[in-house]
Amino acid sequence: HYVVETRLADVQECLFVPLQIQPFDYATVARYRDILERFCRLPLGHPIRRGIAAIDRIQSGVDFMGAKNDTVVKIKGELVFTFTLQRPADKPNTSTATGAPATVYNDTAWDVYLPYMLPDINTTTLAAEWNASTDRRQYFDTKVAPIIVQNFVARLSLSINKPTGGADVLTKLPQLELKLMQQYVRGNALTVKIVQTGSLANLGINMAVPFKHLVLKVEEARHVHHRFERQEQS
Repeated sequence: HYVVETRLADVQECLFVPLQIQPFDYATVARYRDILERFCRLPLGHPIRRGIAAIDRIQSGVDFMGAKNDTVVKIKGELVFTFTLQRPADKPNTSTATGAPATVYNDTAWDVYLPYMLPDINTTTLAAEWNASTDRRQYFDTKVAPIIVQNFVARLSLSINKPTGGADVLTKLPQLELKLMQQYVRGNALTVKIVQTGSLANLGINMAVPFKHLVLKVEEARHVHHRFERQEQS
């Protein structure tokens, strides 16, 4: 055990100026161009510098070599997730057998995780191993949570919110997949890579009418309870 002592190190006055969150669009980039280039310390030829220059041309109406109508053909990037998964609560054990644990597996407490466990985890086996485990926190973190996170990421999908005919239209991008780059470890940040598996040319995204947002959505699992009942009977 360690004793941790804390003390006040410094106090400074500050002025809080509440600002409304504005869309990070072409106008915003043009307005803060000097600040972005100065503090991001971007070298010459950096993709962000080239992007800012392209926005300048579009905003000024200068269409250098047709850049204004260039079609977006590739989207790439990485997302960083931090998962906080709580271990499901147990229920009191009604068994009076000698050596029986005080609490046991509570199936209803696992309902929130069930869509991301099936079909990889057999709940009958899980209940037996859970009741026999002497460290259920560790069992959950090492045996169950990695599968939940992996299946959660596998159900993520990307869409774009693109202005079409005066209204914003959400278009799903099956050409973009999300790939988990590390196995879940409690407390660690996880990198998810955007992998393009097909052409985006048919979406008609160009520099003149870009999409507003890249939308991340979890696809809903279907027939979960039906699969659960069949698994329990097997």
